[in-house]
Amino acid sequence: MRILFIGDIVGKAGRQAIAEGLEKVMDDYQVEFTVANGENAAGGMGMTPVIAIELLDQGVDRQIIRPRYRAEEVGFFTLVMGKR
Repeated sequence: MRILFIGDIVGKAGRQAIAEGLEKVMDDYQVEFTVANGENAAGGMGMTPVIAIELLDQGVDRQIIRPRYRAEEVGFFTLVMGKR
């Protein structure tokens, strides 16, 4: 099984790179499973529900978010998320 680990998706530029390039990388290297660090995907403020779903729909199978912020204070997820 080929697994792709993506270091850190940072802000809009990182999300755009995933949107534009992940599918090609997965095809070129026959990737079967993708794990990404998404804790900075919302511009360094964690992860929002909308961004989490966007990344899942683009092919990221699991997103790892370190519980750096208290979710009830900032309203963002702080857990490992997978496909619905």
